[in-house]
Amino acid sequence: NNILDVSHRQWYFCTGGTNRPPIKLDGGMCNMKKVRAIVSCCTIAALLATTAAAATESITRTLLYQDISITVDGTEIIPTDVNGEVVEPFVMDGTTYLPLRAVSEALGYDVEWDAENNRVVISTESNSIREVVQTDKGAIRGISETGTYGGVVHSYFGIPYAEAPVGDLRWRPAQEKTPWSGILDCREMEANSYQFGTNLANFANLSPLSEDCLYLNVITPAETTDEELPVMVWFHGGGLAMGTGNEATYNNTRLPEQGCVIVSVVMRLGAFGLLNNSMLDAESETGTSGNYMLSDMIAALEWVQNNIEAFGGDQNNVTIFGESGGGKKVLALVASPKAAGLFQNAIIQSGSLRETSSEILKASGDKLFETLGVTSLEEARALPAEEIVAACNEINVSYDYCVDGVYLEQTLQEALASGEYNHVNLMIGGNKGEIQSNFIEGIVPSIVDAANNVTAYGGNAYVYLFDQTPANWVEMGGRAVHAQEMAYMWGDYDNVSRTFNGGPWELNCATWFTDADVNSFVEPELDETDRALSEIMMDMWVQFARTGNPSIAGTLWEKWSPEKENYMVLSMMNSTTPHMEAGYSSLAVE
Repeated sequence: NNILDVSHRQWYFCTGGTNRPPIKLDGGMCNMKKVRAIVSCCTIAALLATTAAAATESITRTLLYQDISITVDGTEIIPTDVNGEVVEPFVMDGTTYLPLRAVSEALGYDVEWDAENNRVVISTESNSIREVVQTDKGAIRGISETGTYGGVVHSYFGIPYAEAPVGDLRWRPAQEKTPWSGILDCREMEANSYQFGTNLANFANLSPLSEDCLYLNVITPAETTDEELPVMVWFHGGGLAMGTGNEATYNNTRLPEQGCVIVSVVMRLGAFGLLNNSMLDAESETGTSGNYMLSDMIAALEWVQNNIEAFGGDQNNVTIFGESGGGKKVLALVASPKAAGLFQNAIIQSGSLRETSSEILKASGDKLFETLGVTSLEEARALPAEEIVAACNEINVSYDYCVDGVYLEQTLQEALASGEYNHVNLMIGGNKGEIQSNFIEGIVPSIVDAANNVTAYGGNAYVYLFDQTPANWVEMGGRAVHAQEMAYMWGDYDNVSRTFNGGPWELNCATWFTDADVNSFVEPELDETDRALSEIMMDMWVQFARTGNPSIAGTLWEKWSPEKENYMVLSMMNSTTPHMEAGYSSLAVE
């Protein structure tokens, strides 16, 4: 009889040997009970009604087990095929069988046919990264593809990092995700969070929308789990009320191909993420409400700590970054004591320190319940999400973080000024066109204050000014508006992800263009200078994530000096290259 032999590191399928009693293998990752190989090569050949040669090839996927029970971290594993379908056992002569490859893949192990020794070898300690990855809550299946620069990139979309905040979990902090059985299909993105007060077409057209939105995406170029690549966790913009981590721009392969693991996060927005309300205060153990969005982001960072090694990332070298409202999300995490130790670097792109008072937030949240006509939290939690969104948009509810003594002990400005924040390396800046149009009121003083405070408490700060616009848009009067730098730092130098079609086009139309409107998109004429700047910026962003310093070969990025107010100009227009200048405060518009 053929047997399943077990050693410390591998399982073997051998073509000869003696019967063995049932085997129990206990390890840190898996527990197999009552495992016994019972099928010979001849049986496989007969079963498949094929030739002996074909049978040999088939062994790698059809060796069968009897009476198999597998658990990973206490969770039963249900084998599935490459399409995510459950592999149904079949019965022959009263015996139940499961295929070897499906079982091994469910456990995340390598399966190889050893032709020289005529056996199947299952490596239980493989560190290679494949389409199936084991997380702390269960196995997931992603996709592998060849990236722009020729390497293999693995992508996993819609990974749950917390329980769905629906029903009784509406307006509660993020809850730990329950483990699942089998392999979770993570080849497509999950739903986006509900959008509030959408005033940009690329946000208004997002679909599908759901309160069940606590998912993240991981893109990694790593081949093995021990590469310890820097990890970059992206928090999207949209004024805390709009946007999604599922946008194509944030999930292309070009930035991770520079040598980092990208994690893009979807979280609760607007009233579902930041509602401050008297009824919710009374229910809470802390007597406060709001900051549910902040709890989501911290849960996502905790997921990174627990799982990113399986994707080739270094949990001890995490950079959080975001643009606009995403920049403010990064600021909130820097200020939050709950986020201590979860990241080492922070990048704030066009963020702001402007804040809404607790009094305004509370009054706004109470008015929402009055408008909805609810008198209890049971009624409020039973309302359809669409009804809440419509009421919020009707009365223009305010959304912002609040000082609750739990997630935030001070306002963002107070935390930075006092030094009571998470001390990390900081990279921060804005775009020339948004500064000139005063799109974000007080953005220059906010950037200067943040850099000065980080420097005052012994940290390293690096400041930039982005100033690049496609040549034909310049001829139309365009400038580097809000969000335009994202096309470059994400590597969308050919607009394949349509990054230029959203904010950059709409805001240029509204502010600078003299002969176009938002309904007549003009494709940007992107040339070699746009690609060159894009690749420089990707290199700088990843280098900052890797070392805490964005200097790259040939371009020294000096640390911020409060006396000089020195900053990097990111531009290649008019025959310029990225270079240092001084006097950032002088950029402010009176």
